[in-house]
Amino acid sequence: MRTLKRFGIITLLAIAAPAHADAPKTLRHLVEELAVSFPRDELRACAATHPEQAERFDASAMRFSERIHGLLNDMAAVQPALSEPVPAEFLDFQATLAAQDDTGFRTRTLQECLNRIQEFEALQDAELKAGMTQTAESLSGTIRQYRKDMGRVLGTEPSA
Repeated sequence: MRTLKRFGIITLLAIAAPAHADAPKTLRHLVEELAVSFPRDELRACAATHPEQAERFDASAMRFSERIHGLLNDMAAVQPALSEPVPAEFLDFQATLAAQDDTGFRTRTLQECLNRIQEFEALQDAELKAGMTQTAESLSGTIRQYRKDMGRVLGTEPSA
Protein backbone atom coordinates (compact mmCIF):
# COMPACT_ATOMS: atom_id res chain seq x y z
CA MET A 1 0.00 0.00 0.00
CA ARG A 2 2.78 2.42 0.93
CA THR A 3 4.55 1.66 -2.35
CA LEU A 4 1.36 2.43 -4.24
CA LYS A 5 1.03 5.76 -2.37
CA ARG A 6 4.61 6.70 -3.19
CA PHE A 7 4.10 5.77 -6.83
CA GLY A 8 1.01 7.98 -6.93
CA ILE A 9 2.85 10.92 -5.37
CA ILE A 10 5.80 10.51 -7.73
CA THR A 11 3.43 10.33 -10.70
CA LEU A 12 1.63 13.52 -9.62
CA LEU A 13 4.94 15.31 -9.16
CA ALA A 14 6.11 14.18 -12.59
CA ILE A 15 2.92 15.49 -14.17
CA ALA A 16 3.03 18.79 -12.26
CA ALA A 17 6.75 19.45 -12.75
CA PRO A 18 6.59 20.35 -16.46
CA ALA A 19 3.75 22.80 -15.78
CA HIS A 20 5.89 24.66 -13.27
CA ALA A 21 9.27 24.15 -14.94
CA ASP A 22 9.05 27.46 -16.81
CA ALA A 23 7.99 29.47 -13.77
CA PRO A 24 10.91 31.60 -12.57
CA LYS A 25 12.21 30.58 -9.20
CA THR A 26 12.25 33.24 -6.54
CA LEU A 27 14.06 33.93 -3.31
CA ARG A 28 11.07 32.39 -1.58
CA HIS A 29 11.70 29.06 -3.34
CA LEU A 30 15.33 29.09 -2.24
CA VAL A 31 14.52 30.05 1.36
CA GLU A 32 11.85 27.35 1.51
CA GLU A 33 14.24 24.72 0.17
CA LEU A 34 16.89 25.73 2.69
CA ALA A 35 14.39 25.67 5.55
CA VAL A 36 13.01 22.21 4.81
CA SER A 37 16.11 20.45 3.47
CA PHE A 38 17.66 19.42 6.81
CA PRO A 39 14.43 18.19 8.45
CA ARG A 40 13.40 16.42 5.24
CA ASP A 41 16.78 14.71 4.88
CA GLU A 42 16.94 13.71 8.54
CA LEU A 43 13.43 12.25 8.54
CA ARG A 44 14.01 10.53 5.20
CA ALA A 45 17.11 8.88 6.67
CA CYS A 46 15.08 7.88 9.73
CA ALA A 47 12.39 6.36 7.51
CA ALA A 48 15.00 4.35 5.62
CA THR A 49 16.68 3.17 8.81
CA HIS A 50 13.42 2.34 10.58
CA PRO A 51 10.96 1.28 7.86
CA GLU A 52 8.40 0.14 10.44
CA GLN A 53 8.05 3.82 11.43
CA ALA A 54 8.47 5.26 7.93
CA GLU A 55 4.92 6.62 7.70
CA ARG A 56 5.41 8.50 10.95
CA PHE A 57 8.64 10.10 9.73
CA ASP A 58 7.20 10.88 6.31
CA ALA A 59 4.14 12.50 7.90
CA SER A 60 6.34 14.61 10.18
CA ALA A 61 8.44 15.80 7.25
CA MET A 62 5.28 16.69 5.33
CA ARG A 63 3.83 18.62 8.30
CA PHE A 64 7.06 20.58 8.70
CA SER A 65 7.20 21.37 4.99
CA GLU A 66 3.57 22.54 5.00
CA ARG A 67 4.25 24.65 8.07
CA ILE A 68 7.22 26.36 6.41
CA HIS A 69 5.16 26.92 3.27
CA GLY A 70 2.40 28.57 5.31
CA LEU A 71 4.82 30.77 7.22
CA LEU A 72 6.36 31.92 3.95
CA ASN A 73 2.87 32.75 2.66
CA ASP A 74 2.45 35.01 5.69
CA MET A 75 5.89 36.53 5.24
CA ALA A 76 5.48 37.21 1.51
CA ALA A 77 3.03 40.04 2.18
CA VAL A 78 5.52 41.95 4.32
CA GLN A 79 8.78 40.93 2.64
CA PRO A 80 8.71 41.81 -1.05
CA ALA A 81 12.29 40.56 -1.44
CA LEU A 82 10.90 37.01 -1.33
CA SER A 83 9.50 37.54 -4.83
CA GLU A 84 12.89 38.49 -6.31
CA PRO A 85 14.02 36.10 -9.05
CA VAL A 86 16.98 33.89 -8.21
CA PRO A 87 19.72 33.06 -10.72
CA ALA A 88 19.65 29.42 -11.78
CA GLU A 89 23.20 28.99 -10.45
CA PHE A 90 22.00 29.49 -6.89
CA LEU A 91 19.27 26.90 -7.30
CA ASP A 92 21.68 24.46 -8.96
CA PHE A 93 24.14 24.89 -6.10
CA GLN A 94 21.41 24.25 -3.52
CA ALA A 95 20.27 21.16 -5.45
CA THR A 96 23.84 19.87 -5.40
CA LEU A 97 24.07 20.42 -1.65
CA ALA A 98 20.68 18.78 -1.09
CA ALA A 99 21.81 15.71 -3.02
CA GLN A 100 24.58 15.13 -0.50
CA ASP A 101 23.67 13.39 2.71
CA ASP A 102 25.27 11.46 5.49
CA THR A 103 23.07 8.36 5.41
CA GLY A 104 26.05 6.23 4.44
CA PHE A 105 28.16 7.56 7.29
CA ARG A 106 26.01 7.19 10.36
CA THR A 107 23.06 5.25 11.66
CA ARG A 108 20.25 6.97 13.48
CA THR A 109 18.69 5.15 16.42
CA LEU A 110 14.92 5.03 16.70
CA GLN A 111 15.04 7.25 19.80
CA GLU A 112 17.25 9.75 18.00
CA CYS A 113 14.74 9.85 15.15
CA LEU A 114 11.78 10.28 17.49
CA ASN A 115 13.67 13.10 19.21
CA ARG A 116 14.12 14.77 15.81
CA ILE A 117 10.36 14.81 15.29
CA GLN A 118 9.93 16.50 18.66
CA GLU A 119 12.69 19.02 17.90
CA PHE A 120 11.15 20.05 14.58
CA GLU A 121 7.64 20.27 16.03
CA ALA A 122 8.87 22.29 19.04
CA LEU A 123 10.29 25.08 16.87
CA GLN A 124 8.17 28.19 17.40
CA ASP A 125 6.70 30.01 14.40
CA ALA A 126 8.41 33.24 15.46
CA GLU A 127 11.76 31.47 15.60
CA LEU A 128 11.25 29.94 12.16
CA LYS A 129 10.14 33.27 10.68
CA ALA A 130 13.14 35.05 12.20
CA GLY A 131 15.52 32.48 10.74
CA MET A 132 13.91 32.61 7.32
CA THR A 133 13.89 36.43 7.38
CA GLN A 134 17.58 36.50 8.18
CA THR A 135 18.28 33.94 5.47
CA ALA A 136 16.23 35.89 2.91
CA GLU A 137 18.02 39.16 3.74
CA SER A 138 21.43 37.54 3.52
CA LEU A 139 20.65 35.78 0.25
CA SER A 140 19.10 38.91 -1.23
CA GLY A 141 22.31 40.85 -0.57
CA THR A 142 24.41 38.00 -1.94
CA ILE A 143 22.30 37.80 -5.11
CA ARG A 144 22.49 41.58 -5.60
CA GLN A 145 26.27 41.49 -5.28
CA TYR A 146 26.47 38.46 -7.59
CA ARG A 147 24.47 40.26 -10.28
CA LYS A 148 26.61 43.36 -9.90
CA ASP A 149 29.84 41.35 -10.15
CA MET A 150 28.56 39.35 -13.11
CA GLY A 151 27.50 42.59 -14.82
CA ARG A 152 31.03 43.91 -14.44
CA VAL A 153 32.59 40.69 -15.68
CA LEU A 154 30.29 40.55 -18.69
CA GLY A 155 30.67 44.27 -19.33
CA THR A 156 27.00 45.15 -18.86
CA GLU A 157 27.63 47.31 -15.78
CA PRO A 158 30.29 49.96 -15.24
CA SER A 159 33.14 48.95 -12.95
CA ALA A 160 33.46 50.75 -9.64
